[in-house]
Amino acid sequence: MSSPQRADNIRFLNQWLLLITVLLMIGGYIAYFQIREYQQIDAQERQRLSAQAEIVEKNVVPQLLLTYRLIDGIIKDFPIWQVEKDNYKYANRFLKLLDDATIGVSPIIVINADGNVIASSEAKLIGMNFAKREYFKTALKNPDPNILHISAPFKTVLNTYVISLYRTMSGPKGEFAGIVIVSAVPEYFATILNSVCYTTDMWAGIVHGDGKLFMISPDRPEASGKDLAKPESFFMRHRESGKVSNVFSGTVYATGENRLVALRTIQPTSPPTDKPLVVAVARDLDSLFAPWRKNAYFQAILFTVLAILCSLGLFTIQRRQRDQIYERNMAEDALKESEYFFKESQRAASIGSYRTDFIKGIWQSSEVLNSIFGIDKEYNRNIQGWLDIIHPDGRQMMDRYLKEEVISKKNPFSKEYRVVRKNDGETRWVYGLGEVTFDDNNNILQMIGTIQDITERKMAEQSLQQERDLSMDILNAQPAGIYRVRVFAPETWEKDAWLSSQNVPYVMELISESFCNILHITKEAFESTPGILNDMVYPDDKEGFAKMNEEANANLNKFVWEGRLLVDPLVKTIMLLV
Repeated sequence: MSSPQRADNIRFLNQWLLLITVLLMIGGYIAYFQIREYQQIDAQERQRLSAQAEIVEKNVVPQLLLTYRLIDGIIKDFPIWQVEKDNYKYANRFLKLLDDATIGVSPIIVINADGNVIASSEAKLIGMNFAKREYFKTALKNPDPNILHISAPFKTVLNTYVISLYRTMSGPKGEFAGIVIVSAVPEYFATILNSVCYTTDMWAGIVHGDGKLFMISPDRPEASGKDLAKPESFFMRHRESGKVSNVFSGTVYATGENRLVALRTIQPTSPPTDKPLVVAVARDLDSLFAPWRKNAYFQAILFTVLAILCSLGLFTIQRRQRDQIYERNMAEDALKESEYFFKESQRAASIGSYRTDFIKGIWQSSEVLNSIFGIDKEYNRNIQGWLDIIHPDGRQMMDRYLKEEVISKKNPFSKEYRVVRKNDGETRWVYGLGEVTFDDNNNILQMIGTIQDITERKMAEQSLQQERDLSMDILNAQPAGIYRVRVFAPETWEKDAWLSSQNVPYVMELISESFCNILHITKEAFESTPGILNDMVYPDDKEGFAKMNEEANANLNKFVWEGRLLVDPLVKTIMLLV
């Protein structure tokens, strides 16, 4: 790249860098305030949801206290009911009146120490035994009458979904005498939960301290009873934090929604409870940030339009500047291409160079290549023109090679072939090399390479082959058989390698016709089975033959063996010299 071009490119680059810097500053300013606004919305909503959860706690605790006192009154009246003339008829009527007068409570039942229902606001429950219920077992384990037990949500025999709030009763000697249960149905908490939902995208819920979801308001029947004590759930993260209040954002395990959720643990000291309740107040994140997102999109669109307009303006200005430089660069590029082609041709010396444009279907050639082909500047330089130069005997083969091996398989061009010079008709051997390039759709674009005249080398190879053939003719004319064997290293020999044709430690490299005639075996037989000579040794002579071979080849001694061979149908005595 020339100094003027480098200076122009640096100038254009600096203009773009300046524009990008300004745009980044503007974009950073917009992004900063958008992020700041997002954080403010998030922080404010977290505080608001936490406050709503605290409101639920302030309303639930008095309601639990009221239930505690209600049960306390029943426990105190229980001895009076026991001495009633009609046993528990008065108690059942009284419990029914309490049930009807209290919102969200049904049924109210009294269970004795054996688990039998002895009094109830629901007559159908009287006489049933609930000793196997989990809440009854809990009362047996912890019979402290001062504690308000809170059971996990469950479905009753009346097919209602409840949380049992209950206390134990003590007998005259302080023994366990039974329990009094007030069953809290969803309506028990519904009014309180609904009161804290200030937008339509909100909901509030109550979860038992062990993780079982009691209810969500507005009602989500599919979520009721779901166990939230799962790893990474908001409930577990809240419980494991040890904090009274937390706010989380993300996917809610109970509903699968993307929400901001405030959780607060409710476990008052008055009344004392054995299990806490956890209140959750949630808001939909998409609805919460919808106004902010709308404003952010608007700001982003404005910034994008600004960036596009500025970029197009700078591009237009630079394009005009480049058009002014274009004519200067065209002249310089043409000169550089000419110099490059000339220098490469000079470097190649006697090797001609070419460039084939497959899109246009033509090829260019250097002066050296024109001389090799015997063509002039007016020669038709298309693909057929190249094929016409190739010797007729190889023309079809070279056409197939170009199409199938080079173009189809994307291989480099590498081939020796004959050409017939156009100016004098002389046949010459050439060696062609070429690199092929393709576009993104695998269409061939061009091939650049060299072609070397290798006629002299081919003639030398032919002369060498003629000398080899003459030498072989002389060997074949000798009456004695001549052969050449290449023996492997002794450490590679197998046991008794010289005794038979199996795994012999040598190969036959040269065999004269006289050798084959003496042994009545063809050259092909020797080449395919080098150890055939071992099998021809007379049985009584095999051991001596093998021993002499081993010693001679192991110690690199001269080998002279005279012995008998089985040459069908005769036994011949021969002498082997090495």
